[in-house]
Order: sequence, then C-alpha cells, then structure tokens
Amino acid sequence: MGTPFYGYLYSDVSELFGECPPADQTKDGACKGISAHNYGTFFKQRINQKGWHTYYDPIALVPYMLRVDGTPGFITYDDEVSTYTRVWYSDWQWNLGGVVSCGRLMLTTTAKRRICSIRRTWPVCPRSTDTRPGKAGSAT
Repeated sequence: MGTPFYGYLYSDVSELFGECPPADQTKDGACKGISAHNYGTFFKQRINQKGWHTYYDPIALVPYMLRVDGTPGFITYDDEVSTYTRVWYSDWQWNLGGVVSCGRLMLTTTAKRRICSIRRTWPVCPRSTDTRPGKAGSAT
C-alpha cells in the first residue's frame, strides 16, 4: 500500500464532491485547474490558515481543505494522522508487511547525492562518466 507526501489543489472546485468544471463539457471528463504540491512546502502552511479551513472525511479518514470565504478552491492531501492510519491499517489490520511512501521529488542537492551514492540508477541521478570497473556508467 502506498501513502503520498503530496496532494492536489483543485482551483475551480468550491465544495466537497463539487463538480470540477469543465469536466462535464470535455470528451474525457478531465478536470481543469488541478495542480500537485508537496505537503511540507505547500499544504502544511495552509492548514487552518491563509483563508483555508481543514476538515476530515469521517469514512476515508483523510483531510481536505476548503476556502473559508466560499470562493473556489479544494485541497485533498494526506497528513500525519491519515498516514499513521494507513500504516496501521495495512500493517496491523491486514498484516501486509509494509507501506511505500511516495512524494513529488523536491530533494536538495545533498539528498540527491546521498541517494545516488547508494542507488545510481534512480531517475534523479546523473549518468556517471566514470568508466572504471564497478562505477556507474562503466561497461563492466
């Protein structure tokens, strides 16, 4: 089971389960005005602040935000509580053995270097020009 560290801002939706214009007018039902953002750098600063109010879905146990003044804007994301709940559910309730965390790649250069020193084939890692045996990019 996966749990994200990101969420989505629907800039044209103004209520929970509200229609996402112009989905009813497009062939594929696509919603316009959707953008993905990182939890720590975008959503966390808006929890009950900056004109947003946070609610929790009583069934899914995940948070969502709506604008306080009723203007369009709907945010869906996971936070510490929903992530903990998902981990508990998968590991303890269903004994699945683990959870995968995923997020939009917003890594510092130092973090990328550390990750790439362990796993050179990861997409953010530069191709090495070092051709010594055992080094990334080498022929052996």
